[in-house]
Amino acid sequence: MLRISVPATSANIGPGFDVFGLAIEMKNEFVFSHADSFDEDNLVYQAFKRAYERLGLEPEPIKVEINAEVPMARGLGSSSTCVVAGVAAALYRIRGEINKDFLLDIATDIEGHPDNVAPAIFGNLVVSVMDESKVYYTIHKLHDDLKFLTIIPDFELATEKAREILPGVISRADGIYNVSRACLLVPALEVLDEQKIRVGLKDRFHEPYRKSLIPGYDEVKKAAIKLGAIGCYLSGAGPTMMCITTADNTAVFDGLSEYLKSAFPSWQINAFNIDKKGIVVIEE
Repeated sequence: MLRISVPATSANIGPGFDVFGLAIEMKNEFVFSHADSFDEDNLVYQAFKRAYERLGLEPEPIKVEINAEVPMARGLGSSSTCVVAGVAAALYRIRGEINKDFLLDIATDIEGHPDNVAPAIFGNLVVSVMDESKVYYTIHKLHDDLKFLTIIPDFELATEKAREILPGVISRADGIYNVSRACLLVPALEVLDEQKIRVGLKDRFHEPYRKSLIPGYDEVKKAAIKLGAIGCYLSGAGPTMMCITTADNTAVFDGLSEYLKSAFPSWQINAFNIDKKGIVVIEE
């Protein structure tokens, strides 16, 4: 039996559209065991089979039980956890170990881009780019005092719908705006420079368009900033909003919890640290 845990991920982080992703300590756990045949065709099994095909081998049947913490279609990388777990299980069964770079290569091929699968594999904050079908990445360890609050609405938002609302072309001014802030943001998160984080989170590529799909977005963000959050951004394609604060500033979490009870009572809020491990595989 193979037990694999994969952390939730939050992509884009403001200006880093399709490039930045970080892992938080919310996890999906997958338990793989031997089977006589495949009895399902979900994303985990599809990823498992794809890894075998990549190596030119016939997939060996398995069954999987999933203990899910990561909500689906909320911008927290639920599908990426399934892809990473499925590929990892296949590689472990074939080779008895997992090469994370090869895992990233196959998972990216399935997902189409690495912004969620990379932090799911490596943990921390990962900057990843594709160049001629190869993934290049850097791993960044953020300041230990940072805390990430997930504000999760009570509705799903399909990535396809969130993509359709984006403009096909961006202006030079918006390109400069985002590139400059993306360059500022990562080192600011590493040293916890609150003012630079606040400026660095600003975005013109996707949040101004996607927030129209999330009733209450501006109101919740305004409330979070007023309560003392360092900044807020749209997690992945949404609808989850991520607020950044510090471990000692419990007033933000407490205040937002009270605010949501009255304004959006069916929304959920939780506080998480950065996940520093990424995927964890245990053979039992």
